[in-house]
Formats: sequence, C-alpha cells, structure tokens
Amino acid sequence: MHLVRVRVDRSAIHGFGVFAAESISRGSPVWRFSPGFDLDLDPALVEAQPPHFREYLMRYGAIEVRSGRLL
Repeated sequence: MHLVRVRVDRSAIHGFGVFAAESISRGSPVWRFSPGFDLDLDPALVEAQPPHFREYLMRYGAIEVRSGRLL
C-alpha cells in the first residue's frame, strides 16, 4: 500500500508509471506491505501460471529480493 499520494501517468521508461503526487522527505517510507490488500505470491504458484499471465505479474508486480516472492 502506498503511504504517500501517487498518480499514474505516462512514462518514457514503461509506457505508464506511478509518480509521487507530493514531496517526500529523504528516508521516508513510501510503501508498506498490507496483508489482505497486497498479494504475496509463492514463486512456484507464479511458475504454474500460463505464460501471458506470468508476463503480466512480472511486469506489474514487484519481487521481494530477500525472499524471492512476488508482491
């Protein structure tokens, strides 16, 4: 869950992106995992999905580096 106001807008990098809609102080948290709202997907479950859906998950999801899980 975002902890700051954001907006979705065009991005030269990915077509669309999420941008802060307010100033953020250095070191301030901008996102926190919120059970029941955010997903925590086991990599084996992701691998079992059809290729087009895996592509979608990998493009719009985020991989938690320490656990390797898709969020």
